[in-house]
Formats: sequence, structure tokens, C-alpha cells
Amino acid sequence: MFLKFLSIAQMTLLEALRQPTALLMTILLSIIMFFSPTLSGFAFDGGAALLRTNLLSTLLIGGLIYISITTTTIFHKEMNTGTIINILSKPIPFSLYYIGKAGGIIASLFIFYIIITSVAWMSTVIGTPDRASSQINLLPLYILVGSIIVFSLCSLILNYIFGSNIVSFIYISWFFATPIILISLYLTSNAFGYSLPHKEHIVEFLKASLLIFYQLLVICSFSVTLSSFTGPIVNFVLSFLFLLTGLMSPGLIEHLNPGSMIKILVEILPNFHVFWLAEMLTLDRQIPIEYLYTSLSYTISLSLTFTFFGIFILLRKDYR
Repeated sequence: MFLKFLSIAQMTLLEALRQPTALLMTILLSIIMFFSPTLSGFAFDGGAALLRTNLLSTLLIGGLIYISITTTTIFHKEMNTGTIINILSKPIPFSLYYIGKAGGIIASLFIFYIIITSVAWMSTVIGTPDRASSQINLLPLYILVGSIIVFSLCSLILNYIFGSNIVSFIYISWFFATPIILISLYLTSNAFGYSLPHKEHIVEFLKASLLIFYQLLVICSFSVTLSSFTGPIVNFVLSFLFLLTGLMSPGLIEHLNPGSMIKILVEILPNFHVFWLAEMLTLDRQIPIEYLYTSLSYTISLSLTFTFFGIFILLRKDYR
């Protein structure tokens, strides 16, 4: 049973990594993040804090778009083409099929998260007016762009020789390259005189980005539930409304009359303020490790709830 799950998750992951739209989305977000220091410069003495907030916001919205594209491309495509009928005709339970698909999509989301978070961290290294940058600070950007060009050329050669998939090769190579570049940057920072952010800022930024990843996991489970009966545009709109409602839920509860039916319904909505702590970075406060564990348990409970509903919808769907 576990081997079947791994097989479905692996096929789903490879299919997700082959999507040109997802790769273009990742490249576009990377470009936006690298231009963020220039835009944050208008804040003058608050440039670094504004930059970190902008990067986290870009990660959240970009992750939402990535999830909508990936889930609907994989799930909705199989529903329309009838591929799911051939798969489910084999001795594979509906629940295992659904969980395997969700696992593969989550794995692709994790790869996306590692790439974008690494790019976001490099953007903080480039610098803002209140954290002086120099020409050498742009070296990580040059290395990353050069690496992507090399990956693209290598993928073209491998595709010509072995017929390998170009998009997935670039994606996987980029996934392994960004952490290596970051580690090299740290090890050579003293020798080359990099103007790196303070260690405390880096750690807190990574904690905040991890909380964003938790939030994207909840949205991913919700999007996968929708993808069995919605198309890409509808899925994105509903996922965006889900995110917006989750961010507004604490304020809605405060302004609704106690005991009203609408307030009871709003109270069961997810509270996405749990995952958004960018303001703590602005105030130079720390995010406790215990808070990450608590948020993870909240994420798991919400994801399992949407997974249950997704399996129920899949079982109730007519595939004739």
C-alpha cells in the first residue's frame, strides 16, 4: 500500500515539475523579488523591514497562484480526459489515489518554496538603503542567473541526446543549486566582505517564511479538494477568496453580533493571522520555536479536514 502511495506521489511530482507554466511562474516571481530592493528603497530608513514584508507577501501570493495552476492542471486534466477511470480500474483505493496525488503536489510545492525562499534571502543580501549594498553584493544574483542559463543549456543538450524533459531538469537543478549558493555565500562572506543581514534577521525571516509555507499547505489542501470539479480560473478565484476570508476572519468575528448564525459560521473558518507574522520582523521581535510547532499542528488539522472532504467528493463524483 505504501509503495503504491509513493508511486502515485512520484508520478504526480514529475508531472508537476514538467509544467512550463509553473516554471515561468517561478522565474517571474524570482525577477520580482530581485527588483524588490529597488522598490523598497523609497522607504528610506525602513527599507530592510519593508523588503522582508514585500518578499513574504510575494511568496504567499505567488504560492497561491502556483498551487492553483498545479492542482488544476493535474487533477482537473485527469477528470476531463477520463484518465482517472483507467487508474481507478486498477486495485487502487480512491483514498490512496487522492492522498498520493496530494502528496505529489505538496512535494512540488516544497520545491517551489525552497527555490523562492532562497531567492528571497538573496534579495535581502543585495541590500537596501539602510543596509548598505555594494557591487559585490550583487554576486549572488549573477551566480544564480548564470546557473539558470547553464541549466537551460545543459537541459537542451540532454534533451537532444537522451530526450529528457527540459522543464523538470531546470526545476530540479535550480532546487539543488540555490541552497548550495546560499551556503557558499555564508562561508565566503568574511573573505569577500559581504554586507549580510544580521543573523537574527535571517533566522526570523526564515521562521516567518516557514509559517507562510504552513499557510500554503492549508490552501493547497483546499485547492486539491476543489480541483476535482473546478477549472483553473474558478479554482484560483475560490482559493483567493479562501485566503482573503481567512485573513479577515478575526476582524469579522469582532464586528458580528454575538450568537448570530453568521458569526458561528465565521468562527469555524481558518484564522490565517496565525501564519502571518511579518510585523514581528518590522519590530525586531523573535518568533518562538514553540509557536512554529503549534502552528504546524493547526496546519495538519486543517489539511486533514480538507483532505477528508476531498476524498468524500471524489467518492461521490459520477465518472460515467
